[in-house]
Amino acid sequence: LQEATSHVSSSTKAIGLSIDLDGLDPHAAPGVGSPESNGLTPQEVLPAFHFARTHAAFAALEIVEFNPTRDSHGITAQLVQELLLNLLPS
Repeated sequence: LQEATSHVSSSTKAIGLSIDLDGLDPHAAPGVGSPESNGLTPQEVLPAFHFARTHAAFAALEIVEFNPTRDSHGITAQLVQELLLNLLPS
């Protein structure tokens, strides 16, 4: 992540973070369009949010592939909320 950010930051004024919820394990994010077993865990994704929060050029966030009709008990919605809260200053 640091290497990619360094590369794109060299020729831009701002960077963004895009998270495709389909890449997360269905146990953590069942409310997606194309669930993939053995996907990333929230613990593996959260460091990217911490990194973005502290990067001076961070300017945008995109979270895609949320499907509320498949979101058992609001698990994915709660995860998205947790991810967003991790972007706020401590």
